[in-house]
Amino acid sequence: MTGAGEYKEYVTVYRAEITVNSVGEELEDWKEVTVTRAKVEKTRGNRELIDSEIVYTSERDFTLRHYVDIKEYDHLEYQGKMYKVLNIDYFPERMEKKVTASLIND
Repeated sequence: MTGAGEYKEYVTVYRAEITVNSVGEELEDWKEVTVTRAKVEKTRGNRELIDSEIVYTSERDFTLRHYVDIKEYDHLEYQGKMYKVLNIDYFPERMEKKVTASLIND
């Protein structure tokens, strides 16, 4: 079980809100769902050449309390960078969720 003192970092959860404009085009707008504390661990990082461009990939594990409202299609903001949620593991015996997320390269 993760101790309360290990939830040191603040993360913001964002969820896409889809709207349809007057010509039928779907527009995606990211709305803040919640700000919470988390334990953050860097799990892997890599430098790849994609389409003649160097891209830095980075994954982190965010350990959150079990009651945090997060879904697999949400995004997380941490230290000014956006991360796409890849996987959520729920551990009821430890009352926590472990979220694996990948850095979004724009």
